[in-house]
Amino acid sequence: MSRPRAAVVGSCNADLTVYTEKVPVNGETVSGTRLVIGPGGKGSNQATALSRAGADTSIVCRMGRDSLASVLEEHYAAEGISTGSVIRDAELPTGSATIIVDTKTGDNRIVVVAGANGALCPEDVRAAGDRIASARVLLLQLESPTDASLAAAKIVREAGGCVILNPAPAGDIPPELLALCDYIIPNETEAEILTGIHVGTRENAFRAGRALRARGAGCAVITLGKSGCAVVTENEEFTVPAFSVRAVDTTAAGDQFCGAFGAALCEGTGLHSALRFATAAAAVSVTRAGASVSMAYRAEIDDFLTKNR
Repeated sequence: MSRPRAAVVGSCNADLTVYTEKVPVNGETVSGTRLVIGPGGKGSNQATALSRAGADTSIVCRMGRDSLASVLEEHYAAEGISTGSVIRDAELPTGSATIIVDTKTGDNRIVVVAGANGALCPEDVRAAGDRIASARVLLLQLESPTDASLAAAKIVREAGGCVILNPAPAGDIPPELLALCDYIIPNETEAEILTGIHVGTRENAFRAGRALRARGAGCAVITLGKSGCAVVTENEEFTVPAFSVRAVDTTAAGDQFCGAFGAALCEGTGLHSALRFATAAAAVSVTRAGASVSMAYRAEIDDFLTKNR
């Protein structure tokens, strides 16, 4: 049986992740326990999450023609992610992210250098128009130029597909793009930046969700880390609790959530079940280290849900 199709238009980075028992303060040098170089970038992470969760996934992105690009190319090949619309930039380097992970808490600090990601443009997207239009679900983020995301959203909506926007890193979102989003999925910090509402309580999460819907988004899902997520639709407001696990590395947990949610929607799963599926996938992913490489496989998610009914 063929898998439902999904597309990601966004960023691809090589992640340089250092693990340490003590995160340095300003001017301090500390020792790390290990360094890992692997695939990352919100676009890559979400494409990996989609593919592993069961969707036939294509990615539209820009990378350089450098040694870091090979990290991504090898990963896409291994994961079965279609790269027919990946552009190799002859002038700009592959994007990168330097990540410091606190091994005691699993928390992280990240510095991103956009590189070729910053040159992704509407022309690149339109060249991949047929591939994008065939997707039931399109995932977008804000690590790439918004005009490219807008072009992709128009293609998918005109073809009858669903658009999910993960507004990270948070910034200005064109009203036209928000109006094309069936779902917007920020975390607490991003929701506060976008709405000015401090998301410290359940009610404030709902307030932020209402504000995002008032600006044009169809459904707002505010992810709350260990507290799960708060959801605001046209007709209801509710929360979905998180699963209790021991977090090893929270890097890309939001990307896992978005990708698994998109994969569930691809299959026609209802909203409540799709959110529980995404929450389970995120719980699995934070129990191991890395970004794209920590994304959960479908069998793992299904098994986790079976054990946590």
